[in-house]
Amino acid sequence: MALEKFNIALVNVFRYVLVAVVSAQILLIFATVVFRYALNRPLSWSDELATFLLVYITFFGCFIAANNNKLVKIEFVVNTMGPFKKLAQVLAKLVSLALIGVICFYGYKLLFSPIIQNQRSPAMRLPMSVFFWVTPVMMMLLFLSETLSLVRLFVPIDAEVPLQPGLGKGEPLA
Repeated sequence: MALEKFNIALVNVFRYVLVAVVSAQILLIFATVVFRYALNRPLSWSDELATFLLVYITFFGCFIAANNNKLVKIEFVVNTMGPFKKLAQVLAKLVSLALIGVICFYGYKLLFSPIIQNQRSPAMRLPMSVFFWVTPVMMMLLFLSETLSLVRLFVPIDAEVPLQPGLGKGEPLA
C-alpha cells in the first residue's frame, strides 16, 4: 500500500529529525549553562528556543511512538472485553481520530489567525508561525497514521512490508 510506505518513510525521516532536535537542545542547554555561570554572559534567547525545541520533541516523538504502537493506552480494559475486543479497539481509534481531528482543526485555525501571523517571539524576534506550524502539521500526519492503524485492524499489511525497515517478522521494535 502506497500510503503505508509513505508513512514508514515519514517515520524514518522524523526519527533523524528527532535525534537532531534533541541533540540541538542538549547542546543549547549546555551552552546556556556555560555562558551563564562560567562566562557570566547569559544568552537571552536560549530559554525561549529550548522551550520551542521541547514542543517539537513532544510532537515528533508522539508521531514516532504512535507509529510504533508505543503510546500509553489501557490494554487491561481492551483485553477484558473478550469477544468485543476488536470493537473496543475500533472505538478507541475512532475517539483518538476525533480528538486528533479537533486539535488539527484548531491548530490550523490558530496558526493562520492574525494574532499568530503578526506576532514575534519575545527574545529571538522570529515570527511565531515558525513555532506554531508543528501542531497542525504533526496532527495531520498523526491522523494519517492512526487512520492506517484503524485500517490495519481489518486488513493486515503484507508480511513483506515491515513497519520498521530491517525488521523481520517476530523481531522486537525497540
